Amino acid sequence: MAFIIILMLVGISLMLAEILVASGIGVAGILGLLSLAASCFYAFSEFGSLVGTAVTVFDVAAAVVLTIFIVRSRIRKKLSGSRGGRKKGIFTDDSVSVGDRGVSVSELSPDGTARLGSETVPVTALEGKIDRGADVEVVLIEDGRIYVKPANDDF
Repeated sequence: MAFIIILMLVGISLMLAEILVASGIGVAGILGLLSLAASCFYAFSEFGSLVGTAVTVFDVAAAVVLTIFIVRSRIRKKLSGSRGGRKKGIFTDDSVSVGDRGVSVSELSPDGTARLGSETVPVTALEGKIDRGADVEVVLIEDGRIYVKPANDDF
């Protein structure tokens, strides 16, 4: 009976690892499901149909719940890049406009972040690379992306 419990715990642990790590490949999740299936098989073969059925019901319930969490965590990670209504590299607020000036918080090569007014936002260098701490100016906002150039540069 201890072997069945160990297989069940290993299966649940592997599926939880898939949720927390979310490697994208799904190896831990698949191995977790295989471990749960092995616990069912072993319970039926060693202890009969009553124990086998109980283990199977528990394993199926655990697998369904954990699979739902795995799918939701992957969907959530794909849909949300950062907080505040922003997806990765996408800016959705109206607080920044063309002509605003600020300072690059990170190196823009071409993507990075800049502080424009009171906002720290994802930006893209219009041309080339812009060093961290450089003064930047917003030259274009298109499809939720903010494009900047060095503030002292007159293209």
